[in-house]
Amino acid sequence: MTPERWLRVGELFHQALDAPTQQRTRWLHSQCTDDPELLGEIRSLLGSDRSAGVGFVEAQLKPAIVAIGKETAISDPVHVGPYRLIRELGRGGMGTVYLAERDDEEYQTQVAIKVVRRGMDTDLILHRFRRERQTLARLQHPNIARLLDGNTTDEGSPYIVMEFVDGTKITEYANNHALTLTQRLSLFFDVSAAVAYAHRNFVVHRDLKPGNILVDESGTVKLLDFGICKLLQSEPQVGDETMDVGPAALTPDYASPEQVLGNAVTVTSDVYSLAAVLYELLTGVRPHKIEEYTLRGIERGVCDSEPLLPSQAAPGPLASRLEGDLDNILMCALHKEPLRRYPSVEQFSEDVRRHLAHEPVKARPDTVAYRVHKFILRRRGLVAAAAIVLLSLSAALIVSVRSARTANENVRMVRSLSNTFVFDVHDAIRDLPGSTRARQMIVQTGLRYLDTLSRNASGDAELQGELAAAYHRIGDVQGNVMAANLGNTTGALASYRKALALVHPVIQEGSADRKTLAEEVTLYHRIADIYAYTKDFKQASKSYDEAEMLAIALTTRYPKDEQTGRELASIYVDSADVLRMGGDYQTPLAKNQKALAILNLQVAQHPGDPSLLSALATAYSAIGMCDVRLGRLKEGLEGYRQAALRMDLVVKMDPANVSHQRGLMFAYGHIGDVLGSPNLNNLGDTAGAIDAYRQMLATARHVHLSDPADQRASGDYGIALSRLAAVLPAEQAAERLTLLRQALTLHRQVAQINPTNRTNQADMGFAYNLLGDTLLQAGDRAAAVRAYTDGLQLFEPMVDSGPASNALASVLLCRKLGEIAATKGQRDVGLTYARRALQLTDPSTEIAKRRPPESQRFLTPRGLSVMGFVYAGLAKGSSPRADDKDQAQSWLSQGRAAWMALQNHPAFASPHKRELRMVEETLKNLQ
Repeated sequence: MTPERWLRVGELFHQALDAPTQQRTRWLHSQCTDDPELLGEIRSLLGSDRSAGVGFVEAQLKPAIVAIGKETAISDPVHVGPYRLIRELGRGGMGTVYLAERDDEEYQTQVAIKVVRRGMDTDLILHRFRRERQTLARLQHPNIARLLDGNTTDEGSPYIVMEFVDGTKITEYANNHALTLTQRLSLFFDVSAAVAYAHRNFVVHRDLKPGNILVDESGTVKLLDFGICKLLQSEPQVGDETMDVGPAALTPDYASPEQVLGNAVTVTSDVYSLAAVLYELLTGVRPHKIEEYTLRGIERGVCDSEPLLPSQAAPGPLASRLEGDLDNILMCALHKEPLRRYPSVEQFSEDVRRHLAHEPVKARPDTVAYRVHKFILRRRGLVAAAAIVLLSLSAALIVSVRSARTANENVRMVRSLSNTFVFDVHDAIRDLPGSTRARQMIVQTGLRYLDTLSRNASGDAELQGELAAAYHRIGDVQGNVMAANLGNTTGALASYRKALALVHPVIQEGSADRKTLAEEVTLYHRIADIYAYTKDFKQASKSYDEAEMLAIALTTRYPKDEQTGRELASIYVDSADVLRMGGDYQTPLAKNQKALAILNLQVAQHPGDPSLLSALATAYSAIGMCDVRLGRLKEGLEGYRQAALRMDLVVKMDPANVSHQRGLMFAYGHIGDVLGSPNLNNLGDTAGAIDAYRQMLATARHVHLSDPADQRASGDYGIALSRLAAVLPAEQAAERLTLLRQALTLHRQVAQINPTNRTNQADMGFAYNLLGDTLLQAGDRAAAVRAYTDGLQLFEPMVDSGPASNALASVLLCRKLGEIAATKGQRDVGLTYARRALQLTDPSTEIAKRRPPESQRFLTPRGLSVMGFVYAGLAKGSSPRADDKDQAQSWLSQGRAAWMALQNHPAFASPHKRELRMVEETLKNLQ
C-alpha cells in the first residue's frame, strides 16, 4: 500500500472513530464512494479496534501514520504558484500549512499557504476548503488573519494564501510575558471582537482553541483557521447538507457538549469554546478533565462532569481575583445547556467589561431552585418533591418574616422571596405534570407575606421598590399573557396594580431612579397586555397610551438605555394591534414603523442578539399586516418576507428555542395568506401559497414531534394543516380530506385537555367548515351537513363575547346549512338558519354595538344576503311559495346595496368581492 493510501486510511479511520455510531456507516459510504476496497480496509480496522479493546488499533496505527507523514514531507525547494515553500508549519484534517515567500521578486513577504494534501481531495474536503476560502474573503477584521490569494497547484490541488502570523498561542504568550489578569482579559476582548465580527457575518468558527488564536510580539491577536466553520445564512449553501454528517470536527478540550454529542452548533457553541480558552488563560488549566480520548471518554469529560470553579482551579494568589464575578461569568458561558449560556459573544464580553468597571454583572451562580429543578427532572414521577420544596421554602419565609428586625433585613428577605421563592422555584416545577396546585400555593404564600410587609413599607423607598418588583413577578406567574402563566388574569391585574401603588409615591417624591421609572413603564405595559388579551380594547388602549408616554419620557431622559428603547418598540407594536382590531390601519402602521426604527438601530449595535432579531421580525410582520389591510398587498408581502428572513436566522442561531420556531411557522403562514388564501385578500398566486403553507406545515410538524405533549404546538400543527388544505385545488380533494382529518384529531386532543380554550375551539370550527366544503364538493351532502353543524356548535357559544371573526364564521355556516336545507325543501330549518345569521349581523343589537365598527361594517351585508340565498333556494325547490322569489330578490338587493357601498373601502378584499359576485349571480338567475 502506498504511503498516500496509508495516510488516507489513517485519516478516515480516526475520523470514523470520533463519529457518532448511528452516523458512522452513512459517513463512511460518503467518503468511500466508488472505492469498496478502501471501505473494507477501514471497516476491518474498526472491527479490530472493537474486538481488541477500545483504542487498540488507534494506538497501533498512529505511529505508522506519523512516520508515513514524515516520509511524504516536501523536499526543498518546492513551488506553489509564484510562492516558494520554506517549511511546514502544521497539518490538519484537510491539508498542510507551509511558510512560504514570493519567488518572482514582486515583493519579499512571508505568507502561510494551506494546500489540500494528496489523498485528501475528496468532494467533501474540497467543498470545505472552497468554503474556507470564500469565508476568509469576506472576513476583513484586524484580529482575523487575512486571505491574500488563492489558486490551484499544477497537480490540481487547491490552495489559499494567508497572512503569516509570526506569533505564539495566546496561552503561551500570556505565560511567557507574565501578563497580569487585566492584561489577559484585554487579549480576551480582542479575541471576542473577532469572533463577534464573524458571527455578525453569519459565521460560527466551531474550533476556537489556543492553537487557533496567536499573538505576535507586538501583542496583536490573530484568529486563524475557519476550515470547519458553519455558515448561518438564510440561503442554503451548495453541499451544506453534508457538513454535519459524519464525525464532528472539533478539539475535545475546548468543544461544547452539543458538538461532542453531534447536536446543532450555534453561536452559543463558540461562546462555550471561547470560555474554555479564557478559563485556561486565567487559571493555567483546561476546564475539562478528559482521562481517555475516546468518544466515550470525551463525552464523560465534557458532557457529564462539571468544571471546577476557576477560583478553585487557579493557583493560590490568583484565586481571590477570580472568586465571585469571574467565577460566575465563566461558569455561565460554560453551562452545559446552550440556552443558559450568554446568547452572544458580545454579551459574554460585555459582562467581563462590567466586572472590570466594578459594575453589576448579569451572570449568576446556579440557584438552589435550578438545582432542585434538575433533581426533580431526574425523578419525574416524584411530583411530591415539588411540594416538599414548596413547604420547606414556605417555612423559611415564615421564619424570615417574623424574625426580620431591620429595614435592611426586610429588603433582603423580599429580594429572596422575589428571586428565589416566587420566580426560580416556580419555574423549576412549572412544567411538571400535576404541579398546578403547587404553583398556586407559591403565589398564595408569596402574596400573603408581601401584603404583610407592604403595610409597613411607607416612606422606605428601597423596600417599596423591592416589594413592587416582587408583586410584578407574582403577577407574571399569575397571568403574564406573553409567557407561561397560571391563567389568572384577574389576580395578575391586582398584583400589577399593587406594584404601581408602591412605585407611584416614590416617583411623585422625585426620588425615583431609572430602574423605578422603567418598572412603572413595564407595569402599565403588562396591564395593557391583559386588557387586550381579555378583549377590553378601550382599557387596553388607555394603558398602552400611558406606557408609551412614560417610555418616551424615559428614553428622552436616558437616550442610551437600550432596554427601555426595546420596551418602547414593543409597546408600539402591541398598541398598534389593538388599534388595528378597531379598523384603524394608518395609525398602527405609523406605530409599527417607529418600532422598526428603534429595533433596526439596536440590531445594528447587536446583530447577533436573537431576541432583538425576533422583535424586529414581529415589527416587520405587523407592518405587513397593516399594508395588507390597506390593500397594499405587494408591500405587505415584502413585510412578511422580511419577517421570515429574520426568524429563519434566529432559528439557525437558536434551533432549540420553540418560541422562535413558532415565530418562523407563522411568518410562513402570513406569506401564504397574502399570496393565495381563499379566505383573505390575496395576490392570486396559489402555487406560491401552497409552497409557503408547506414550509409552515414542516416547521409546525417539527415543533409538534419534538414535544407531542405541548398542547400549543399541537394546536399550531392543526392550524398549519388546515391552512394548507384550504388552498389546495379541487383535484387534490383526497389530500385535503387527509389534512383536515389530521387537523381535527389534533384539535380534539387539545380540547380534551383544555375544553375552555376558545382559540382551539375556533381553529377546530374552521377545520370543520373546510371539511364540510370538501365533502359537499365530493357529493356527500349528509356528511357535509354533519361537519357544518359541528363547526356551528363550536362557534355559537363564542359569538357574544369573542372577536367578530367568530360571528362571521357562524354566519357563513348558517348560510351553508340554510341553503342545503332549502334545496331539500326544509323551509323551517332553512329560514331558522337564515334568521340566526340576520340576528348575528344586525347593527342595532347590543353585541353589534360592542364590536369594532370596521368588523360590523362587513358583517351587515352578509346577514342580508343569507336571507336572500335561502329564499332563492326555496323558490327553486320542490314546494315554493308565491312570495319566495320576491323575498329573495328583496333581501339580495339589500345585500348587494350594502356590499356596493363598501367597494371603495381599503379593506374591501377578495372574499368580499366573491360574495358580491354570488349575490349578483343569484339575482340574475332569479330573473
